Amino acid sequence: MKKVSIVVPCYNVEKFIGKCLKSLSDQDHKNIEVILVDDGSKDNTASICIDFCQKDERFKYYYQENNGVSSARNKGLEMITGDYVSFIDSDDYYEKNYISRMVAVIEEDNADVAMCRFDVSNIINNLASCQIKFYKEAIDGILSGAEAVQKIFELPSYGTMVTNKMFSKNVLMENGRIVQFPEDIKCGEDQIWLIKVFKNAKRVRFISDEMYHWVENDDSAYRSMKNLDIFPIDVKCQLMCLDYAKDYKNDDLLQLIKDRLVDKVYKYRIITYLHGTAKQNEVMMNLQKENRNIEHSPISFKTYIKRKIVLSAIDL
Repeated sequence: MKKVSIVVPCYNVEKFIGKCLKSLSDQDHKNIEVILVDDGSKDNTASICIDFCQKDERFKYYYQENNGVSSARNKGLEMITGDYVSFIDSDDYYEKNYISRMVAVIEEDNADVAMCRFDVSNIINNLASCQIKFYKEAIDGILSGAEAVQKIFELPSYGTMVTNKMFSKNVLMENGRIVQFPEDIKCGEDQIWLIKVFKNAKRVRFISDEMYHWVENDDSAYRSMKNLDIFPIDVKCQLMCLDYAKDYKNDDLLQLIKDRLVDKVYKYRIITYLHGTAKQNEVMMNLQKENRNIEHSPISFKTYIKRKIVLSAIDL
């Protein structure tokens, strides 16, 4: 039975971490190691993690000063000893057969990566009806790494997050070391990491099962649209994704990322204009102006209409 390393970054999640870790200890695939990286929690997270470690030798706990989720994941990746690697956010949880199912499809289909759909029933109140429909779209089959990158940008049901995916350790290697998460990006770092990793993947297995349970944590600074300071960081992330994606030489993929970027720039402009401080508004206005070349690139009709709406509301 192959060993699976599960990396769990933790930060002030005492309300959620118990259910998350129990879902890992209850996995029907028993050969796992759970690497808990506490990113400077100030609540009861540490004691809950340590308690699990004392009860189950497969759980390992590491504490570091607060430096963000990318730093925590990188620390976890330094410690892995498994054949396969999986991630989970500490406020989410797995189905009992998550690990066994993912390992099975990787080995049956000689895949480098496997991914399942998100169960969004826990966040359904925060989704529009059209979004719920997108989260129900399913694929069951094998794509190349390049095809898979395009698909995760197209379908929220698989998404550009690392948490519903399992990776062969070999596919994470580049120039003799594991691909690192960008620690200077505090929002959307998953996208950048996945674009890099999927270049090494020849076969990516999509499955239609909903086995990853996504739980919305209102205390998460980077999941909240109320945190306007995160908007410029997200725009920077999209620009980096656009740059890294050029290696795929896939015009459709570049179009998807470009539309996503333009959409966010204008959405963030109007939110900061209506609800932000003068400084926040100035930062987003300057970002938009600095990247005017995006405006003159081909974009989808939907994005064009959104832009026109924003331009009609704000004097740019």
